[in-house]
Amino acid sequence: LPKQAIEQMNSRGKDLKGENLPFFAAGVSSVIHPRNPHVPTVHFNYRYFEVTEESGQKKWWFGGGTDLTPYYLDRDDVKHFHKELKKACDRHDKSFYPAY
Repeated sequence: LPKQAIEQMNSRGKDLKGENLPFFAAGVSSVIHPRNPHVPTVHFNYRYFEVTEESGQKKWWFGGGTDLTPYYLDRDDVKHFHKELKKACDRHDKSFYPAY
């Protein structure tokens, strides 16, 4: 991981120590494009990132997100989508949904 990337990650709340650190990244992304125009497109991507500091200590985290893109706006779909996302977040920490 180049110095500039380490500085950028540290500016976003990470606390990485060292320069030119080895890293591993993996992710999955999916987009569902239904044929029915009344069914919204759904997209998600999830990432895993791992950095090994000069001390040998590994730091890792997950990232990503999801979105709903309707062709025809159905407010009930939007409410349901966000209600289910909030329930998933709340199972881990009630501060996650408003924060993310």
